[in-house]
Amino acid sequence: EVVIVGRDTLTAVKTLWGSHPISVPIIRIESTLKKAITRLKAAGYKVFGIEIEESSQPVSSLPFAHTHHTAFLAGAEWGLSKDAMSFCDGFVYISQFGAGVPCINVGMASSIALHYFAEWRNENEKTRKIKDY
Repeated sequence: EVVIVGRDTLTAVKTLWGSHPISVPIIRIESTLKKAITRLKAAGYKVFGIEIEESSQPVSSLPFAHTHHTAFLAGAEWGLSKDAMSFCDGFVYISQFGAGVPCINVGMASSIALHYFAEWRNENEKTRKIKDY
């Protein structure tokens, strides 16, 4: 399930799909983050913020493995707001190596976190077709 929060939902959906349609079981649109998180928590979800924070654990350590339902919350390019962080049950970060700035694009960080989650859940890999370019 993908939850989109905010007013400019048409732009968000277009961004989610990009130039190629993808298969997403459910897209839910919520007007505020509080409404979205309240609904998820009422359904038993634990919310993990993708953020470099004092209590963050590396996503590779699978800190969500003990939860039945998991949601990930990603911020904007400058990170999660204090308000958004207050809704989180825990935080994960993406391990980085080298002398560069400890920062990854929010889309890339989300993709990496979701990849680890899908691997842990033993999700079936999508059938691939070799493209003739």
